[in-house]
Amino acid sequence: MNFYPRTSIVDYLSIYSASQAAILHIGDSQQIRSRNNVIAIQQVPADFEEDLYGFNDFEIFHRPEPNTPIVSDTNMQNMHVFPTIKVHRVYITGAAGASIVHIGSTETIQTDTRIKHIRDFRTYAEIAAQNEEKKKEKENKICHP
Repeated sequence: MNFYPRTSIVDYLSIYSASQAAILHIGDSQQIRSRNNVIAIQQVPADFEEDLYGFNDFEIFHRPEPNTPIVSDTNMQNMHVFPTIKVHRVYITGAAGASIVHIGSTETIQTDTRIKHIRDFRTYAEIAAQNEEKKKEKENKICHP
C-alpha cells in the first residue's frame, strides 16, 4: 500500500442489519471485493417446493463486469498528522447488496450487485396446471430417457 498504516479506533458502532454480501471493515486494507447475485421472486400464492428460476436462466448474471479504468497519472500526497483514525459514534440502519462500511484506508474497492426481480401474479389454477405439466414432464423423462 502506498499510504502509512494507521490504527482505527471506533468508540461505538451500531448496525441494525447487515446482509447480502455487505462488508463491515475497521482498519486499513489493500483490496475489498464484494459481489452479490440475487433472484427475488414475488409470487402469489407462494410456491416454496421447487426452484423455478436459476442464475443460468437470466442474461444479467452472465454479462461481463464493466471495466472502469483506474487513472494512474494522479499524483496525490497524504500527510497524516495523527497516526489514528478516530470515530466517536456510527449508527447504520442497514447495509446490503454488496455495500461496504469501511473505517480506514483502502487502495482498491470493487462492488457488484445484480438483482433480477420477478413478479408472478398468476392464479392458483394457472400455477396448479403448470405444476401438473412439470410433474408429467419429469415422469416422462424418468420413464423414457
